[in-house]
Amino acid sequence: MSKGFLRCLASNNPSSWCQQLSIVEYAHNSLPVSSTGMSPFKCSLGYQPPNFVSTESEVSVPSAHALVQRCHRTWTRARRALLQARSRTKAKADRHRSKPPRYVVGQRVWLSTQNIQMRSVSNKLAPKFIGPFSVTKIINPVTVRLSLPPAYRRVHPVFHVSKIKPVIFSRLNPPAPVPPPPRIVNGETTYLVNRILDSRRRGRGFQYLVDWEGYGPEERRWVPARGILDHRLIDDYNLQILIHVSASQLDYRLPCSCSGLCSCCRLRVSVPVCSWFHPSTAFTFTTDFTISTSHATVDLLSPLPTYWTLLSINVF
Repeated sequence: MSKGFLRCLASNNPSSWCQQLSIVEYAHNSLPVSSTGMSPFKCSLGYQPPNFVSTESEVSVPSAHALVQRCHRTWTRARRALLQARSRTKAKADRHRSKPPRYVVGQRVWLSTQNIQMRSVSNKLAPKFIGPFSVTKIINPVTVRLSLPPAYRRVHPVFHVSKIKPVIFSRLNPPAPVPPPPRIVNGETTYLVNRILDSRRRGRGFQYLVDWEGYGPEERRWVPARGILDHRLIDDYNLQILIHVSASQLDYRLPCSCSGLCSCCRLRVSVPVCSWFHPSTAFTFTTDFTISTSHATVDLLSPLPTYWTLLSINVF
């Protein structure tokens, strides 16, 4: 950009460009920038230095006064050239730009992966956009802050509007229902659990794949057992495993004395309850099930989980 300023000032006498360099630099540092509204001088020094102080009453040498006047004219021309160059650059760039959409806080947008390193087998097959993410703050008309998940904690959450695009809903892509607000329990933020989908062993305990109330499948996550306040959810999940069991796995896991049983026969399985379910569990069954204090007797025609080798299974 400075090359264009010098070209405007030294168009009549190109060999004098070095004499104009200091004036051009001073004019450039005195011009306010649109992004901050302040000049580089004011940003670095904290104040705006005077351009040319009137010294007519103090100057007694005519040549010194002529030098000040010449510098003032050069500075004025340099400032005019700066403004013209800025206008031309903006007009040239605006020819290839479209008016950005106006975003509001809470709006859902897609984020471009152009400058984000994605873990993918092939970069060419990686998604072009990820999300959607919510807008948390409108910094200026062309810059927004997004709410990114912990997986992108190393990514700066502020983006230019050219890197995002709004989520458009239609009949084929209806908007998701608004999730319920979190609750405060003992000073901590908690969320409602819709159901438990799966479990896995981690260390000495278990983790459960939780489906949150009011949130989509993309928000599901593994939560340790201590993070689920309502233990009845864990008991319900274990009870579903007890009901939906596999006859083929049952024949494989039972002792050898029971191996002659037909897989399609009606079996009665007795399993200890106290060590498997939470002590505060209230059992409710249909007429096909009977519960005693220490054992659950279940009539079934379906498979057993593979990890039931840890349980005491008796076939009558």
